[in-house]
Amino acid sequence: MSAEEFVQLVGKQPAEVESIDSLRDEEDASAPDKRRTLETLLARGPVLVHVDARRSEVQVPPRFRADPSLVLRFGYTLSPAIADLEVDDNAIAGTLTFGGQPFHCVLPWTAVYAAMVEGEQRGTVWPEDVPEDVLTGGGEAPAAVPAPQPVQAATDEKSAPRARRASHLKLVE
Repeated sequence: MSAEEFVQLVGKQPAEVESIDSLRDEEDASAPDKRRTLETLLARGPVLVHVDARRSEVQVPPRFRADPSLVLRFGYTLSPAIADLEVDDNAIAGTLTFGGQPFHCVLPWTAVYAAMVEGEQRGTVWPEDVPEDVLTGGGEAPAAVPAPQPVQAATDEKSAPRARRASHLKLVE
């Protein structure tokens, strides 16, 4: 996640977000906090979970293992349904579909650093768990996941780009 994406998700610069350390007991309280938060968000709709897939305990398809900012979609009402969706004190888990192929994913709370209800501009970030290279933008996109290419409409002359038509819409103030 870039610093710009962090600001868009949280509404503040990463340095301005207070740590939840003050809410922790002597034992690590982040797992129950994340669990409660995800359960609350899931009740509102599909949730986009941000995870550092490089962590050894994360189970995702091999092509995503090098991604420090993998975003996976979980929900109770998705199609196809996640029949084995489980949220417990250790992780969020369930069988997701990737390119038509099912894969049982396990995201331990230690690797989850943000979550938001799909379609909403608000979410929850656990700043102390965001990977440093994600915050600073220092990490490059993993080589295993190719960058999306723009889809171009077919034309009669395949080598000539289509000319853009002027819009029929006008700005009214």
